[in-house]
Amino acid sequence: MSIGIDILIIAFLFLGLVSPYLLYPLLVRYGFPPRERSVVEEAERLPKVNVLIPAHNEAARLDQKLRNTLALSYPRDRIEILVASDGSDDHTADVGRAYEDSGVRVFELSERGGKLAALNHLLAHAQGELILFTDVGADLPENTVSELVQDLADPGVAVAMPRYASVGDKGAATADGAYWNRETRLKKLEAERDMLLGAHGACYLMRRHTIAAVPADTIHDDLLWPLLARAAGGRIVYRSDIVVPDAAPVHLSTIFERTARMAHGNLQILWRNRALLSPRHARIAASLIGHKLLKTLGPVWILSLALWVNYRALSASALVPLAIAGDALVLFLLGAAIWRTAGLPLPRSVAMGVHALVAMTACGVGILRFPLRANGTRWRRPPENDVLALHRPALPPRSVRAVKRTLDITGSLIGILFALPLIPFIALAIRLDSKGPVLYRQERVAKDYMGRPRSFAIWKFRTMRVDAEADGQAVWAVERDPRITSVGRFLRKLRLDELPQLFQVLGGDMTLVGPRPERPSITDSLAVQLPSYDDRHAPCKPGITGWAQVHTGYDTSVDSVREKLLYDFTYNAHLYGLRSYLGMEIRVILLTLAVIINRKGAH
Repeated sequence: MSIGIDILIIAFLFLGLVSPYLLYPLLVRYGFPPRERSVVEEAERLPKVNVLIPAHNEAARLDQKLRNTLALSYPRDRIEILVASDGSDDHTADVGRAYEDSGVRVFELSERGGKLAALNHLLAHAQGELILFTDVGADLPENTVSELVQDLADPGVAVAMPRYASVGDKGAATADGAYWNRETRLKKLEAERDMLLGAHGACYLMRRHTIAAVPADTIHDDLLWPLLARAAGGRIVYRSDIVVPDAAPVHLSTIFERTARMAHGNLQILWRNRALLSPRHARIAASLIGHKLLKTLGPVWILSLALWVNYRALSASALVPLAIAGDALVLFLLGAAIWRTAGLPLPRSVAMGVHALVAMTACGVGILRFPLRANGTRWRRPPENDVLALHRPALPPRSVRAVKRTLDITGSLIGILFALPLIPFIALAIRLDSKGPVLYRQERVAKDYMGRPRSFAIWKFRTMRVDAEADGQAVWAVERDPRITSVGRFLRKLRLDELPQLFQVLGGDMTLVGPRPERPSITDSLAVQLPSYDDRHAPCKPGITGWAQVHTGYDTSVDSVREKLLYDFTYNAHLYGLRSYLGMEIRVILLTLAVIINRKGAH
């Protein structure tokens, strides 16, 4: 095959990749003339507007949303707010009902059906001429409704929408903000030429009678409803002067899931409405193909390009530099993505490259979901949008969590490697010394990242007689505890009884360094006597060793636990900076080795 054919194929694939970003905007600008908008006088009678707010477990954010919506500058007797609690298991419905005296109507759906199901339920109860769709996380400018209502005074307009702005000050926010800035310029062009087809779920206003019935598994209602209204002859108005801000995604996982869902939903709508791709719907077809379809197929262009260039480079030496450069760029961005996942900063240009890589990969996943008919109707709140509950401390930075998990995996593997030769001898010694199993299993209590209690089983080499707690009641440790066996006393001196927990660290249930977990009965008792006792696990998993363990011995009373609690909180305070964390972690590990060598702290 000649190099000329290679160049043609590469050029074709490259054009497919860049068309939505370069060729399509040029087509919109120069291929379709702008359409004049009608001049409409202000309506004498203001139409009634229903504001629809779907919510799933949004108790922490719904209050602010309702305050914001009630403050909109539109006559109170001409606007009604409807809230659907979509299978929430928190107090979302109760928060909404607190505003019933202000005219808010709350509908509590017992089972979660997804956003579209919640919106359809609200539409069935909406009585207004106009419907404003909005998300819980979107704060609307005061003049949003009054301005958009004026746009719909033109009977030819079916949908009016404000500009969406992604705001933030981190790398991911910069990349997401750059994307939406470009989208804003393009949407203005499309709206001028009557080629704008969709809206954004944060906020858009529609005529009630133009909202068509759509399949229950529709993923993008904010694209399909405006698209069908446009196909029926209505126009979509884009108000770039009204800005609805939203926090840009910080976590790459949020960008990934959002983009995968977007790609899946785009293909779903394109396939089901493929009749709109015919030439007789010129403006609609140009927008759907040039913008939605070609952009969604981005991973196909990139993968085909990479495979072709690398395959042909094996026999065409002229393509070797291109193959090496492309592979090096992908590897560099993968490394930058790992760096970014650890919470470390990236230059703006590199952050945008990582954003593009994650988005393209997510698009590929979305493409695969489409033929598999995956359920994409349920939406999840991004982790960065979780409101911090007052009863739990904040999570440590991602960089600290990443380094801590790396140290856990490395340290536990090294520990297991050294422990493996000892385990048979320890097991034999325990069996020869006393009757009973070699391993001892006991339920302990910790907290998950949401601050909710969780129980798990902790494993140790047995160091006590099997009848040590025959009545099932937890007993404080004492000096020269008679329940401890001879081998058990030796194992405790050297902390060898904790070796099985290295496997739990490797599995992720525990960490090498952290507050020690306690049994449920003792935890319940201590939580009453010592305020915030169970909060010591909120920012950190239970540990084998810890700042408290290397300074104190086994618990013998409430006073000894109180002393340990102060040490645990001191350790936790060091988790919020990478340098302070590493310094503390190293000190705990070194002191743990000293305790083992000196045989301190055991009873």
